[in-house]
Amino acid sequence: MNSLAAVLASLLLAMLLAIPSSLFAQAEIRLEAVPSVVHPGDAFTIEVHVDLLGAQTIGGGEIGIEFDTQTFTLTGLETPLDLAGPVIPDLFVWNGPPPVGAGGITGCNLWWDGLGSDAIATTFAFTSGTTESSFLLFRFELTAATAASIGTHSLFEPAVDLTCLWSGSMLVQPSGALIPTIQSAGEIAISNVLEPTGIVCNALAPNVELAWSNAGQYESIELFRDGILLATLGGSETEYLDTTTVLGETYEYQWVAIFSGVESPPVSCTVTVDNSVPVPSGLACTDVGGAVDLTWQNPGTLYDDIEILRDGVQIALAGGASISFTDSNPPTGIPTTYAVLGIIGGVSSMPSSSCTLTVAEPPPGDTFKRGAINAGPLIDLSDAITLLDSLFGGGEPIACPDAGDTNDDGFLNIADGVYLLTYLFAQGPQPPEPFDTPGVDPTPDALGCGTA
Repeated sequence: MNSLAAVLASLLLAMLLAIPSSLFAQAEIRLEAVPSVVHPGDAFTIEVHVDLLGAQTIGGGEIGIEFDTQTFTLTGLETPLDLAGPVIPDLFVWNGPPPVGAGGITGCNLWWDGLGSDAIATTFAFTSGTTESSFLLFRFELTAATAASIGTHSLFEPAVDLTCLWSGSMLVQPSGALIPTIQSAGEIAISNVLEPTGIVCNALAPNVELAWSNAGQYESIELFRDGILLATLGGSETEYLDTTTVLGETYEYQWVAIFSGVESPPVSCTVTVDNSVPVPSGLACTDVGGAVDLTWQNPGTLYDDIEILRDGVQIALAGGASISFTDSNPPTGIPTTYAVLGIIGGVSSMPSSSCTLTVAEPPPGDTFKRGAINAGPLIDLSDAITLLDSLFGGGEPIACPDAGDTNDDGFLNIADGVYLLTYLFAQGPQPPEPFDTPGVDPTPDALGCGTA
């Protein structure tokens, strides 16, 4: 190591050995793996943070981090200058094994020979000291070996090695006095469980709809929101509806799949729950013989209601899952514009894209309702009896033969009575229009209303 490191180590070795720093720690060197779970062959970073546990001024220090070369290879390092963080030492020198290589420290090459355990060694100093309570000092990249064993692996502080002038990781005050320091072990899990794929985060105000595909066999899936466990799901689940979100808030979701006690690497997405209600799409209008069929798509089945607009005025309020509606009494002979909008919690979406059509005016002729033979308010058994009595029982001729032509074949006979009874009691087909509402006969024939 260089002269500064040697002086620091020599002066402070006795104090370091005499005082168990873990008992009186006033600072911590914290290692954080990002991500903390990887597959064999994957790269990850170790962030090296310095946290002061009390009012201290740091003048400098040394940090060493040891790793198994059979499991990891050092593939990158970012200095404080690379990070451009809040604290940049006046001196920062380091060394590590190839391919990263030396950064200023020399000596003790056994630490950097690629055999057994290797280490990253750093020495840093602040001319005027720093009182920053917590900061990221440097970051390095390790790559897991393709043959790395599945399980949790640790990165340690190298043991004291006086032949290398190494007395342990430490922080010192500008005066050279030791700051009792602990260095946490960095842990990284190597997993053979594939993470879920095809992540979808869809904000459907006021909820968030989550969907994914499972890349393998799982026993369970842990779903986190902003780092807190939201739900533990079955291993075959592929969707989840978060109904506890707040409009306008942004959330990060993270999935961890588990099989045989081994966790997959995490996979995540971020979504903002927009204040607006999503809009129905794909509205289409079709003229169906004097009525208008509307169809559309919903972004989810989460609406409370769907409002139907005709020329900007509400004509109906449909269920929240509806994707169709029939306007059975539209204006005729003039352009008419339709739109739909979704409603959630009393808040309406913007109207969907509109559609416009002109329903043809009905041809001239008698207006009637097919099957309404006795002019009662309902079409029921009494209409069939009136028709059959007129045809075969000597009853009076019906007032509107077109209404009695229930199968619309242009003839008034027993087939019409059978057709109506089958519809009423045997789930037969509905009589042709005009049936739901009064209208004219769309099929030319000799019958009419008032023609016997």
